[in-house]
Amino acid sequence: MTLAYIGIGGNLGRRELFLSSAKRRIEKGIGPIVTESSIYETAAWGMENAPDFLNQVIAVSTELTPNELLQACFKIERFLGRKRNSQAGYASRTADLDILHMEGIASNEVALTLPHPNIAKRRFVLVPFSEIAPHLQLPGTSKSIADLLDECEDYTEVTKWDYPTAI
Repeated sequence: MTLAYIGIGGNLGRRELFLSSAKRRIEKGIGPIVTESSIYETAAWGMENAPDFLNQVIAVSTELTPNELLQACFKIERFLGRKRNSQAGYASRTADLDILHMEGIASNEVALTLPHPNIAKRRFVLVPFSEIAPHLQLPGTSKSIADLLDECEDYTEVTKWDYPTAI
């Protein structure tokens, strides 16, 4: 079994329901969730005038290879209504699953680079990642996730999300 860290998020529709559904699908098709961060709300990174995202990082125990994991993530995104745009740039979406790191695995393939090459640049990834694995050191760096967060030059506000309560 390999421990895989996956960033999940979305900014369209009932965001919290999409996160819950993504986690249920992950447990059915990828493996058991070992730990998960709190949910955080963040302005849409790389987009203007887009709804805010809910983001979370989870650790999953899986027997899948990196490419099998990638295909499983794409399948979950499609099930949750994500429509990938072939044009360059970022777009709003119901679900986004990014493989951040798989323990013991480094990959530099066209389809999948591990660890994810943009982890250190994105506060919305580092804040929840640091919550569940602050001391994790990624291949290719001598710094922990907490160190990367301390040095991150992305100053986008990342706020712990409070679930709406029913009245």
